[in-house]
Formats: sequence, C-alpha cells, structure tokens
Amino acid sequence: MPAGNDGAVQRGSAKEVGARIQRLRTQLGLTQRQLAEPEYTAAYVSTVESGKVRASETALRYLAGRLDTSYEQLAMGLPTGLRTELREGLAEAVGLLDSGSDSQAELLLGELLQRAERHGLADLESELRVALGTSLLRRGALAESRAQFEQAQTLLADQPLPARARAIRGQAIAHQLEGDVRYACYLLEKTINELNGGGLPDPGALLLLYGTIITPYLDMGAYERATKAAQLALDLAPQVPDPVAVAGLHRSVARTLAARGRFEEAEAYLVKAQDVYQQWEIRAELAQCHWMRGYLHTQHGRLAEAEDELRTALDMLRATGAAFHAVQVEVELADVRWRRGHGADAEQLLTSLLAGLGPGHGTVHAAAAHRLLGMIHEQRGDAAEAEGHYRAAIPLQEGADAAGDLADTSRLLGDLLNRQGRTQEAIDAYRRGLVRLARPAPPPSARPPPLHRSPPAASTDAQVPGSRPGMAPAGSEGGWRERVALVIMGAEGTPWGAVGAVRRIRARAHACGVRRSEPSHGYDPAHHGRRARRPRLRPVPVGGSHPGARTRAAAASRLRAATTAHPGRCPAAWRGRSGMSCARDRSRRMLRG
Repeated sequence: MPAGNDGAVQRGSAKEVGARIQRLRTQLGLTQRQLAEPEYTAAYVSTVESGKVRASETALRYLAGRLDTSYEQLAMGLPTGLRTELREGLAEAVGLLDSGSDSQAELLLGELLQRAERHGLADLESELRVALGTSLLRRGALAESRAQFEQAQTLLADQPLPARARAIRGQAIAHQLEGDVRYACYLLEKTINELNGGGLPDPGALLLLYGTIITPYLDMGAYERATKAAQLALDLAPQVPDPVAVAGLHRSVARTLAARGRFEEAEAYLVKAQDVYQQWEIRAELAQCHWMRGYLHTQHGRLAEAEDELRTALDMLRATGAAFHAVQVEVELADVRWRRGHGADAEQLLTSLLAGLGPGHGTVHAAAAHRLLGMIHEQRGDAAEAEGHYRAAIPLQEGADAAGDLADTSRLLGDLLNRQGRTQEAIDAYRRGLVRLARPAPPPSARPPPLHRSPPAASTDAQVPGSRPGMAPAGSEGGWRERVALVIMGAEGTPWGAVGAVRRIRARAHACGVRRSEPSHGYDPAHHGRRARRPRLRPVPVGGSHPGARTRAAAASRLRAATTAHPGRCPAAWRGRSGMSCARDRSRRMLRG
C-alpha cells in the first residue's frame, strides 16, 4: 500500500467511498451482485454503498479491479493517473535542475507539491520536497533547504526508516554546510545505528548514508572512521542495483583515498564514477568529478592541469545552478592560483568570496578562505594581516568542529607568533589546537557501528580533496606535538613537564579509543548544540610510597562509595573483589598511563 494512503482512507468517510463505488458501478451498468461475485455478496456491496460499513483495503482493491479503476481513486477519490503524472513531473523537474533552469524547476516542483498535498499523497509529497530541498541546497539557501528536508521526513514519520533515508541525508548535508558538522554526524550515525539494529537493513539506504558521512568525518579529522565507512559501503555496493548511487559512493571513496595520499587508487575510483555520470548525463555530479580531479592534480604538482579541471568544474556548476558548490571550488582555485605565483589574483578572489560566506553559511569554507589569505600575507611578510586572518579562521573552525583544520591553523598561527618572539602566545595557539585534537571520543556503547577531509602525510600544506585548501595532513599531529614541546621547553625551562603534558594528551586519547587524536562526534540528542558529559571516577592512590597515599580502609570505603554512586560506570570485574585490590589495580594503571 503506498505511503500515506492508509491515512487518507481513514480521513475519508464511509459514505464518500460508498458513493464513489455506486457511481462507478452505475456508469458501467453493473448490478450489485455482478460487482460482488465471486468474492463477496450483493448484500455486502449494498451496505458498503450505503455507507453503513467501511470496506477493508482488501475489499476495496477487489472492487477497484472489478470497476476498472485504481485503488487510490476508489479509496481517496484521486484522479486516474495522478501518481503517474506527478512522477513524470518530478522527473521533468530533475532534468530542468541538471540543465541549470533552477527557477523553472522550482516553479514546477511547487505546483506538483500543491497537487500532492491536496490529495494527501504523503509519499510523493516527501519525494518532491527532497528534490526542492536539493535545489535550494545547491544555490546556497541552506535554511530553506533544511526546512524542506525536515518536512519531508515528518511526512513519512510512520513509514519504515529506509523510506526516510534521503530526507535525513539532505538534512545532515544542510547542517554540515551551515557549519554544524558534529550534529550532521549525529543524525547520520543515529540513522545508521537504527538501520543496523532493525533486523534486515536496507543496503541502498545504508550505502547512501555511509557515503554521505565520509565528508563530515573528514571535516572533523576522523580519518580512520571515514576510511571504515568507505570500506563498509564498498561491501554493500554489490547489493545495490542503482548505478548512480554506486557512482556517488565511488566519488566519496576517491576522496577518502586521496586523504590518505593514495592518489592512483583515488583516480581509479573517480574514473568509475565519471563514466556513470557521463552515461546518465548528470552534469552536476560530473562537475564534482572534475573538481576532485583538480585536487588530485594539485597534489601531484600538476598545477596547470589542476587549474583547467577546477575551471571546468566551476563552469559546469554555474551552468547547472549550483552556485554554492561553485563558491567552494573557487576557494580551491584561489589556492592553485597562489601556488602558481598569482597571489594578487588569489587574494582578490578570496576577498570577494568572503562577502557571501560566514557562520551558518559555508562556515568551513569561510575559514579556509581566511586561512589561505593568512598564508598569502605571511608569504609577503605582512605578519599583522596574516595573524588577523588566522585568528578569524580559528573561531569558525571551532564552531564547525573541524578539528583537523583547526589544528593546522593553530599550528600556522603558533609558528608565526613564535618567529616573532611571542612565545607564550604561540604556546596558547598550539594548545588551542591540541586540546581539540585530544578531546576524547564517546564511550564505545555510544558509538555507531565501525565505520569526510585530509591531505597526504607527505605534505603539511596539502589540500582538502575536492573542497578547501590546507587542512592538517593525516598523521601530522604527532610531528607538531613535538614542536609544541620544544617551544615550551625553550620558554619555560621545564622539558620533562612539556614532554609529560604531550604524553598525557596521547595517553588520554588512546585510552578513549582515539587513534591519531580523532575527535569526538558524540551528541546529546536532548540538548542540540551541547555535548553530553560523562562523570568520571577519580583514581584512588594507594601505597605508602605514593604522595597521595591513603589507608587501606579509606581506599576500600571510597571505592565502595564510587561503585554505589555509579554502578554502571564501574567495570563488572570490580564487583565481588576487595576494595583494596581494585584500588591498587586502578592506581597502577593510572601510574603507567
């Protein structure tokens, strides 16, 4: 039964349904007995036509077949062929969007929405709103697009989760582009958890969500999770018959491989995606492939070819009305122009772009533009302007939870300040990036099943694949931790304190399951925008040689109190053992860490 039909049957009165059956029967010249037999009796048809009983779905489908009409027309009074007309209109609107006729497409989608809403076709209305939201997203109307995706999801609230996957995906992308990367991860992970925990998960929906979550993972610096998401999606690909969906996955996989410096493999996946988009003539997605290829050429030092690819992507995106994506390409194009020695052109381009970017509207790319402007001014020797742009980028990256970008910008700012002899300010800048990198991940029970941007480990100034310039390279965090330690040693004369601080940051991240200081992406769904915090038990120091030693009785008492106050926080192995034994083990672990 189509989504939304059941609700419409309940809203329509039994008399209205009976009157429709009687009118159609009379037009065909059938008696009640001829209509009813062989499944039903003439008396049953008479009671249905009089409105005394409400016919079941099975009976209505049988009667619709006998009356040579559709179930929807009989149950809800829909015009014959309305569903077909709406789906054909949706396909026409998608074609208009791909040709760049956004205004015509949105006008057509609005008319189709009115018809679907008037007749209570919730499933088709949801599909139309997803298409309208995608159009608004491409031209940068992020708040309006998010509202369309949210309405599309609400319309299918009583439907199985796979039916809502596209609406949830669009909502997450809108949040990510607005700068709320952590909440985008939360939405996608929550949906993936529910799909995996619901029995037989839908491979198509899972592939769509895994492919989408790669970008926010890379934005947050969670490189290993992005790689695992790509691996799981590739395992699902043979079960998904939609070639366009698989092509989208291949493009995301290419982005992940490029983030790891595996450019030849990334190019191979990119070719697979591009072949499908060319075959299906999907120009907007084909432009994304040119964008990605421009990034790959940049990493290989083929700057002239990179600029050609990026300009091709830019022209195609503008032609298809994807103005907001075009702005993102322009940020990367500015970086290539700067690398080729055209710093003035790059600066002029970035300055004009910043007029339309900022918090809530391309936050991550606004930060990338500020960061690149800082590098341009630093190369010229204008330290004050460079510092200003670095400091403008850092709050934007913090607000978007782009930990990898934030760490690299903090490193650049710290290096600039350290060269000026402002050592304490340099330490503060380094610390700002380190704290975000070393923030622990949520406990394993709150994580999604093991599962998007970083450059190769070989270059500290590598670009984000298909996005923005200069993200911190994967695996580079350790290198500049040592740099921070050396700065602190030179400034404060406390080498062991500096090294110890760095080791504690690493140990804390490792104990929480973080690799390469992957940031947390946990979210408290009850408090949007505020991270859930978990109370932690303090270690109980024991033993006469320890500076904070306590008596055996005090240690046992404190451990019992902690276990009683937080029974779910204490490992099961602690219960049933003596308080002193547990405290000693815990203390030893803390001393080793």
